[in-house]
This record gives sequence, structure tokens and C-alpha cells, in this order.
Amino acid sequence: MTPQLLGGGNQLIIQLGQQMPSVLTLLGIFAIRFVFSMVSYGSGLPGGIFLPILSLGAIIGAIMRNPWSACICYQRCMRLTL
Repeated sequence: MTPQLLGGGNQLIIQLGQQMPSVLTLLGIFAIRFVFSMVSYGSGLPGGIFLPILSLGAIIGAIMRNPWSACICYQRCMRLTL
């Protein structure tokens, strides 16, 4: 997953759909991609900002999915046992 950290983000988004890393790993990936996106955009070199922003949104969605899915599974299990 390391080479995808600094790329456009397409492979990272696809990989997030196939396997889910831990929240701590996702936070680290988000921080690295955010910093490098700002550095590359601020440098003035030609390149897009659209796909890096989409990949940041996918990472945020994956971060939010982990706690919510655990909460939803817990609520469903509680309903089944009552």
C-alpha cells in the first residue's frame, strides 16, 4: 500500500473497498496524503487537485465507517439477544 500513498489516489480508493485497514493506519494515510497534496498544490506545478481531494474523502469515509459499523453491529446483536 506504500506506493499508493503518494500517487493520484485511484488505487488507494479501490484498495479501501477491498480491505479495511485500522483507524490508526487510516489516520496516518490521511495525514500523509493531506500534507503531500498541499505541498504539491502549493508548489505551482501542473497537476490536478480533484482526485487527491476525492481520495481524502474516501479515507475520511473509511475512518467513519469503522466506528459506525461496530456500533450498528452491536445494536443489532443487542436486539437479537433481548
